[in-house]
Amino acid sequence: MQRWQIISASLVVLVAASGSIAAGQEAAKTKTVIPVIPVIPVSPGVAMDKPLHTLHTFYARLAVLTRHDNFKAVADLLDDNTTSDWTSIDAKGTSHSREQVIQALRSVGVSASHPTSKIVTYVTSGHIVEKIRLKGDTAYADFYSFKTRKEVDTEGKYGAPGKTHRVKRVEPRRDVWVKQAGVWKLQQSRRLPTRVEVDGKPWKGR
Repeated sequence: MQRWQIISASLVVLVAASGSIAAGQEAAKTKTVIPVIPVIPVSPGVAMDKPLHTLHTFYARLAVLTRHDNFKAVADLLDDNTTSDWTSIDAKGTSHSREQVIQALRSVGVSASHPTSKIVTYVTSGHIVEKIRLKGDTAYADFYSFKTRKEVDTEGKYGAPGKTHRVKRVEPRRDVWVKQAGVWKLQQSRRLPTRVEVDGKPWKGR
């Protein structure tokens, strides 16, 4: 499997900087139900105890790094905050190990180019932690990343090659955290189906 395939399939916690409630509400339409356990509301600006503070600090840092395509730093962040058995599961159900994901990210390094298009500019980007559910020493985080950007389609992915398109992606995710020796660690990341719009129209890919 090529490095870009591993990264795109495995890094299910990949996000971009800043937030947007509207984008989060749109993304929420794709969510599925998990077992009902007490819900802890997530409110911006409100003081949070662990694990809320730990999780939000992690996602905020990840947002900054991925906004600038600093994959090596993302690898270091995952290395410091995941369990030894952390797995990343893509939308097709394929699992990737901790070693696979981190090695692939470090191989790419900083500011890797997109394989099929050239990013002209980011229009909007952000992440939403919709809710965190606690059950003992386990925390379930429903999380969404989104980005809208202008891309030059160099290979004709969206139509005629060479044209500039406005591409919007919303990617819902579900993370499982566990407390080990008093420290919260990410144990599993699962990406749910991504919604993509090109020039305002749904795009199913090919």
